[in-house]
Amino acid sequence: EHQDQHQHQHQHHYHQHADDLAHLDQLRTQSQTSTSAHQQGDILKSTFQWIVKNHALHQGHTKRHARLVLLASLLEHMPAVHVLDFLKGGHVHIIDQGAFYRHLTAAPGSYPRISSHYGDHKSAPRHHGLTIILDYIVIHMLAGVIEVDGEQVTWVQLESSPMPQVLNPTFMLFHDHGLKHNLIGLYSHATDWVAHRYTKRQYGPLGTSEYTEKGPEPKVIRLEMSCDQDACD
Repeated sequence: EHQDQHQHQHQHHYHQHADDLAHLDQLRTQSQTSTSAHQQGDILKSTFQWIVKNHALHQGHTKRHARLVLLASLLEHMPAVHVLDFLKGGHVHIIDQGAFYRHLTAAPGSYPRISSHYGDHKSAPRHHGLTIILDYIVIHMLAGVIEVDGEQVTWVQLESSPMPQVLNPTFMLFHDHGLKHNLIGLYSHATDWVAHRYTKRQYGPLGTSEYTEKGPEPKVIRLEMSCDQDACD
């Protein structure tokens, strides 16, 4: 009986993952064929909201669910016209006094990491990363805080290749899906970084974006978001 119950639970989770991936495939197809950025953004928003609700229904409020909620809340507050670029790795400034950054650092699985962003902001808080894995889809949120025109601004972008804590053996062995996943993430992140250096584009889960804070003419997505308890949790 216990074996049957375990098998049923395994099949239950398998079908839930299959549903998530089917919706992500639908998301990709529809966003590519939609005629406007607004339509693309609306499709992406509704798809991620569906994934969050489906995950809560079938798996409960797990660590992954908490990460999905954080991402979906950001997408929900973003103008639809910018959603696809954000999911392609577009760089975002959130005018929020650093609130979204604090929510991300408090999320289960968040960790401090190095990055090449804003190296001239020496007194800024450490950059943090948070990874969401949906089978073959990897979404890594990288965030930090900078000061812009006297205001504390959260910057955030999505990456398809998480950068692990290379010098932390415990992290490399056990964080999220373990050593194999972290080694793959390190290799993939390095190849994305090299590509970024040559193309000057950001590399995200759903493609590449021209929205970057680097270069002589920075181009970022600006978003005002209070990110209070209701907005981010």
